[in-house]
Amino acid sequence: MKYSILLIALFAFCTMQAQDRFTTAEDYTRKANRQKTVAWVLAGSGATMIAGGTILAINTNWDELDYDDNSYGKRETVKAAGAVALIGTGVIAAVGSIPLFII
Repeated sequence: MKYSILLIALFAFCTMQAQDRFTTAEDYTRKANRQKTVAWVLAGSGATMIAGGTILAINTNWDELDYDDNSYGKRETVKAAGAVALIGTGVIAAVGSIPLFII
């Protein structure tokens, strides 16, 4: 009982702020323009990463991949992993821009 009274008193004296509401069309326009800019940046960077990863994948000698070799095979393995990472990240960025375009 003592704790419930203390909890009620705590909540009674706490001030809380509600979420701000957009009141004008200008606020909505600014928010839409920001989302559109972020969507274009994500789409552009995703396309660039996909293109870079594809170029790196084309220049990788896939027959020479070797984890035990200390020279050429290891470099090719790192290039292949980088190509896969770039393409994967680019696809995620490009797909992530789609909801922002829709909103």
